[in-house]
Amino acid sequence: MLHQVWPGAVTVVLPKRPLLPSALVGRKNNIGVRIPDSIVILELIERVGGPITGTSANISGDEPTVNIEEILKRFKKSEPKPELVLYGGDLAPSQPSTVLDLTGVKPRILRMGPVNRNQLQNFLDE
Repeated sequence: MLHQVWPGAVTVVLPKRPLLPSALVGRKNNIGVRIPDSIVILELIERVGGPITGTSANISGDEPTVNIEEILKRFKKSEPKPELVLYGGDLAPSQPSTVLDLTGVKPRILRMGPVNRNQLQNFLDE
């Protein structure tokens, strides 16, 4: 079912499974999962042989940025800090991903992004 939206600009919120470390989940015990449409990230996942974890280049609530110096400056002030920053050049400005919550009985769109309700309609109808 998720193959309809991945890889792409959709983050799916799912309930935490017992095997996931608590450090990967938010206050609601959920986790956001995404497979971006990025050749670099897809190749990294392939080479690692399984899922990888990462944060957005933006801290929640901050204005989005695609500039590496600004990103590093912001994370210097945050806790916990990323252990690794993969730099592939400054990114083209883009809208944050659509966030789809699948933790309840019915799917809910938490944030509208580049993938809109019409594009998700078949997925949401299932």
